[in-house]
Amino acid sequence: MLVDRSGGLATLTSPATGRVYPLRSLWQLDLPTYEAGPDACPRCGAGEPVVKPGSSGTGMAPA
Repeated sequence: MLVDRSGGLATLTSPATGRVYPLRSLWQLDLPTYEAGPDACPRCGAGEPVVKPGSSGTGMAPA
């Protein structure tokens, strides 16, 4: 499954012709994104540690 997180800005360019096609998704996620640093990211500003859990669950904070 592909999910459009671009806010509707994604396009597909043909490598053969260079023609650009707009993509229409069945599902879009409008998630907020932040630049790193305490001035722009609320969680960085709160001092929360950065965690990248992954699908195996490794690196997740203990429950």
